[in-house]
Amino acid sequence: MTCYLAITPRDPIIARDGRPFGRGQGVRMRSLDWPLPSVLAGSLRTLLGKQTPSGFCPETVEKLKSLAIAGPLPVVNGRLYLPIPADLVVRARGHGEEACLAARPSELRSGEGCDLPAPSLRPVLLPLADKDEDFKPARVDGFLSIEKTVEWLRSGKGEGLSLEWNWEKGPPRLVLPDGLNALDKDERVHVHIDPHRGAASESELFISVGVDCNLAGGRARHHEVIEVAARVSHDEPFKQQLDQLDHLHPFGGERRLVRWKRTEDLAEAWSCPKELADLLATASKVRLVLATPAIFADGWKPRWLQSTDHGLIGTVPNTSVRLRLIAVSSSRWQPVSGWSLERGRVGPKPIWRLVPSGAVYF
Repeated sequence: MTCYLAITPRDPIIARDGRPFGRGQGVRMRSLDWPLPSVLAGSLRTLLGKQTPSGFCPETVEKLKSLAIAGPLPVVNGRLYLPIPADLVVRARGHGEEACLAARPSELRSGEGCDLPAPSLRPVLLPLADKDEDFKPARVDGFLSIEKTVEWLRSGKGEGLSLEWNWEKGPPRLVLPDGLNALDKDERVHVHIDPHRGAASESELFISVGVDCNLAGGRARHHEVIEVAARVSHDEPFKQQLDQLDHLHPFGGERRLVRWKRTEDLAEAWSCPKELADLLATASKVRLVLATPAIFADGWKPRWLQSTDHGLIGTVPNTSVRLRLIAVSSSRWQPVSGWSLERGRVGPKPIWRLVPSGAVYF
């Protein structure tokens, strides 16, 4: 069974990165731009476990781990947003000459070589017409609407997307129209409370930084917020809890509260757009874009892609579709760790390397 959740933040979301924070390590908490899937999965499993009469017994823990949870993705007024694909390169000359360029797999010419992790992989480069001009790609943060993402995926040459300047806050920055700008950060100064005296401790201040999900600026309406969308595939044990889910419960660090609510309004937003499905039915070349960061058994690639004499080939899980990997466009790996509260395993979790969201597999 599949259900859809709308998660409405009451407070800014604490989504820390992996840098040290705590007594003797650092007094400023650093924040990610968007929560990781492990934050969503851990918070939801904790919520469901608390509602289970048997509590967190070993059987319940195993059932909670079997839940397949997709997300988190930002959603505004029922409209889903996705990370900007890594094959989208922005050239900013100024004077209205900004452009979105499409990086594509390229053949190596005579005398050229590279040290990619597999000999069959090609480098991902800009087309020849754009490589002659030396420029530093501009940084564009935020998310693309699902409609613009489909438009980008349908265009083999990356046509159709434009850019504009945002002047609402601070220095001007490039944004993608019909997109969601990078979320603001909420910074707060706290004091340490001595548990014995119930008063503030001397010289023990610390700073928390959270992701502010309140939309600001001219495009926002009164009290408009960015919600977090999730999809849960579950079996019978948690059907009743998920069917009736409408609770306030912490999400992320510092016990910041959100409202967890089941909704069918997001079912269509999670479905594959028809125009994209029609193209996939007859396509011989496809791009796979990660909507959220991923942990793969083989590091930078999923294990179902196996090395053969003809390259990296495999069958997509739960389908009969066989694919051959040609190239990969991705930024550097993203670390994730945490603190385990599981019985018998309390303590720091090992650091994992994530393939970042937006990575493109050709």
